Amino acid sequence: LYAQPKIRIEDFEVKSVLDKTYKNGKFNLTIDLKNHSLKNKNISVTYQVSDEKMILISETKNSSVKKSESINFKATISDIKPWSAEHPNLYNLQIETKDANGNTIEVSSTKIGFRSVEIKNGLLLVNGKRITLKGVNTQETDPETGHVMSEELLLKDIQLWKENNINAVRLSHYPRGKRFYELCDKYGLYVVDEANIETQGLSPMNRLSDDPEWAGAFLE
Repeated sequence: LYAQPKIRIEDFEVKSVLDKTYKNGKFNLTIDLKNHSLKNKNISVTYQVSDEKMILISETKNSSVKKSESINFKATISDIKPWSAEHPNLYNLQIETKDANGNTIEVSSTKIGFRSVEIKNGLLLVNGKRITLKGVNTQETDPETGHVMSEELLLKDIQLWKENNINAVRLSHYPRGKRFYELCDKYGLYVVDEANIETQGLSPMNRLSDDPEWAGAFLE
């Protein structure tokens, strides 16, 4: 349970890939703002991408937010350290909003990585290099607490996978909690995510997936 200010960061989307040389990072950030007050609000929005030593890029834009507003930033970062399962390089992204007087309204941060995934000539390439997936299936299950897994158990799973040269994990058959993805980013695991749209138990089993009336529900 948490509270946000009247004018808030509703959502943001990051696209962080590599250019054709696989040396430079292409950064695209879209921030959705929501104004819950009755008046337009003039604010500034600042983002910065940093590593452990320094700020790599930063930019500020001003906006007058009515009910909602989207702000987009684009940048190129030279000589980026790409993310892969073998080298899970991450950077810190911080977003800050300020009011017209320069007072901080809200700050949000997350870890991001730069990587490109392609299929060329039938080969799976990550950052321009051919990779082989060595994966396992996983269920969100604790022997004592059921579908509530502690971070300690999540880390135990990841440690066992890495020790056995596993570089990919398939979530069968539903998305996991946010922390699981953060840990996979940190320790280096490719994730095959799944939406929970199985229709087992029906006869025939693919009845709903073949019915156009269910397309909207499946996509959601």
